[in-house]
Amino acid sequence: MCVGDLFLSRQDIPRSVSYLSELPQGYWSSDLPNPADDQIAKICQDVVHLEQEQRTYFASLLDDSARTNLSSFAFRMSMVSVRQQDVHKLQLGLIALVSMNQFTDRHEFFGTLAVLHCSANKLDTNPENVFQFAAEHAVNADMADRLLDFQKRSPAEKSLQAMLLRETYSPHGIVFWNTISDDIPRGW
Repeated sequence: MCVGDLFLSRQDIPRSVSYLSELPQGYWSSDLPNPADDQIAKICQDVVHLEQEQRTYFASLLDDSARTNLSSFAFRMSMVSVRQQDVHKLQLGLIALVSMNQFTDRHEFFGTLAVLHCSANKLDTNPENVFQFAAEHAVNADMADRLLDFQKRSPAEKSLQAMLLRETYSPHGIVFWNTISDDIPRGW
């Protein structure tokens, strides 16, 4: 973990991955934001500063639970970034996605990219720049290519509707949710 100006060392990486793996099962739907978001943001910030070999090592240790939590964090940051008008949080959400050497669900991965892209537009920042930054810190060329290929899609193909998602609002601010259910998690 980040301690002062020191970022993850090779010895710290397993501890960070364990944290990601051991988050409570309800993290995805927990209050937005919460302390776990802050801790994952620190891990993602540290990943940005890792050498490529260390990023690959980090990704190799991720189990399905850790990947699910990184993906959940990315989705959550799409909303937090807009609510707080914070492009850095958006970047960290993208870093979480490209820190994985694989994704557990293709539709979820591209849906998360769609909400992050939508958030970049709402933050009045150039999505291409934000996605390029994340691609430069991807764990491998395949993840970087997936990110950049998504950017090349037509607006309709990148839309929330194409991913069966929608934008709505809670008392706390913007929420991205599926088009099938109105059961938005409490605290979002």
